[in-house]
Amino acid sequence: MSKISLAVMLLTVISKIFGFLRISIVNALFGSGPVSNVFTNIFEFPTTLMSLVAISIILSMIPTYSSIEKNSQRRAELYLSNLFNIVVVFSFIISMLVFIFPSLTVQIFYDYQSAYEIELATQFMRIIAFGSLCLSITNMMNGYLNLKDSFIIPASLSVILNLVVISSVYLAHETNLLVLPYGVMIGFLIEALVAFYFGAKKGFRIRNVLRFNIPAVKSTFRMSFPMMLNTWISQLGISVRRYLGTGIGTSAMVYYNSALIISSSVQGIFATSILNVMYPTLSRQAAHHNIAGVKKTVRDLMVVMGVFVIPITVGGIILSKPLMTMLYYRGAFNLSDVNQTAQVFLISCLTFFPLCIVDLFLQVFYSLKNTKLPLRIEVVNLIVLITLMFILSHFYQVVGLVSAYTISLILKSILMLIVFIARYGGFGLKLVLTDLIKITLATLLMAGVTYLSYMGMISYLGNSLSTLLSIVLSMIVYLPIIFFSKIESVDTFVASLRQSKNNVVL
Repeated sequence: MSKISLAVMLLTVISKIFGFLRISIVNALFGSGPVSNVFTNIFEFPTTLMSLVAISIILSMIPTYSSIEKNSQRRAELYLSNLFNIVVVFSFIISMLVFIFPSLTVQIFYDYQSAYEIELATQFMRIIAFGSLCLSITNMMNGYLNLKDSFIIPASLSVILNLVVISSVYLAHETNLLVLPYGVMIGFLIEALVAFYFGAKKGFRIRNVLRFNIPAVKSTFRMSFPMMLNTWISQLGISVRRYLGTGIGTSAMVYYNSALIISSSVQGIFATSILNVMYPTLSRQAAHHNIAGVKKTVRDLMVVMGVFVIPITVGGIILSKPLMTMLYYRGAFNLSDVNQTAQVFLISCLTFFPLCIVDLFLQVFYSLKNTKLPLRIEVVNLIVLITLMFILSHFYQVVGLVSAYTISLILKSILMLIVFIARYGGFGLKLVLTDLIKITLATLLMAGVTYLSYMGMISYLGNSLSTLLSIVLSMIVYLPIIFFSKIESVDTFVASLRQSKNNVVL
C-alpha cells in the first residue's frame, strides 16, 4: 500500500502544481477582474454538477461491487456495466438541461453584478455544459481502475486536463475569450477518453443493459440516496458561498479560489490520494465484518496524514504572504490582490487537517455502508455554515466567507470523530493524540527554523528564493525528528516502504 500511496501522492503533487500554474497564469493574464472571476467559477461548475448527479452512486459502487465479487466475478462486472449506463444516462439528461438553459443556470448558481459577467458566464456555461457527463465517465472508470488495484492512471488524468486548459488560457488571451471554455471542455473529454481506454484494458465492457430493478442496483441506490442528499447539502453550502462571493464583488471569488486551491491541494495530496488507495481495502474489511481492521486503518491514517499536514499548516501560516507573493505576484495580479489573497490563505490554513479528517471518516462510514450518520452531520454543518457565512461576510467580506467555512469545517471534523466513536467504539484515540502531540512538538521546532531562516535570507536573496530555501531547511529539521520519534504508524509506513515488493500498478 505504501509504495502505491507515495506514487499516487507524487502524481497528485505534480497535478496540483499544474493546477497552481493554471490559476497563476489566469491571474497574471487577466488579473482579478471579470474574466478571471467568471472563468474560475465556471471551470468548477461541471465538478459541482457531477457531484450532484453521480458521485454518490460511484462511492456506493465500490462496497457493492466488493460484496458481489466475493460470489461471482461475472455478476460483479455485469452490475458495473449496468451502473455505468445508468450514470451516463442521468448525466446526459442533466447536461442537456444546462445546455438548453445556460442563462437560468447562471442565475441560480451565481450573483454576478455586471451585465458583462452575466453574458460571459452564460456563453461559458453553454460550451462546458457536457463537462459533467465527461467527468461522470472519468470518475466511474477511476473507481473501476481502483477496484482493479490500478491507481496511477486515475492520479495522472488531471495533469492532462490542466495542460490543455493552460494552453487554452494563453491562446484565449491572444485571440478570443471563448477559447477558454472550449479548452476546458476538450480537457474534460480527453480525460474521459483516456480513463475509458484504460478501464477497457483492465476488462471493463459496455453491455446492452439498463435495468433499475435488479437487487444490486436497488441496493446501490438505497445506499447512495443518503450519500446523494449528503452531497446535495454539501454542494448547497458551496453554492451559497459562491453566490455570496460573486455578490460581494468581482475580485472576491478570485482571491478565495486562488487561496483555497492550496487547501484542496493538501486535501488531494494527503487525504484523497491515500484514501483512494485505501477505500477498496476498507470496503473489503467492512464486507468481511473486520471492524477491528477498519479501526486500525483509521488510526494509522490519522497519524500518517497528521505527519504531513500539521507542519504544512503551520508553515503555511508563517509563510502566508511570501507564498502568495511567490505564486501569484506577476502580470495583472498586483500587490493589493496578493495581500487580499494572503489574508484568505492564512485563515484557510486552519482547514488543512480538518479537511483530511472529514474525508477519512466519510470514506470509513461509506465503506461500512452507514450513509445516514454523515447525512445528519452534514445537515447540522450546513445550518452552521450558512448562518456564519451570512453574518461574517456582511462584516468582513471575503475574509468572513473563508472564516465561516473554516469554523464550520473544524466543528464538522470534531462531530464526525465523536459520532464514529459513539457508533463503533474507540479506535485508540489516546494513541493517536499522543502521536499527534509528538508531531506538533516537532512542528513547533520546525516553525522556528522556518521563520528565522526566512527573515535571515529575505534581505539578501529576495522573496521567492528565501521562501523555497526556508521550506527546504524546515524539512531537513522536521523529517529526522519524526523518523526517530517512535511513532508506530509512521514506523509501520516506513517499514512497508522498505519491505514491500508490490509493483506500482498502472
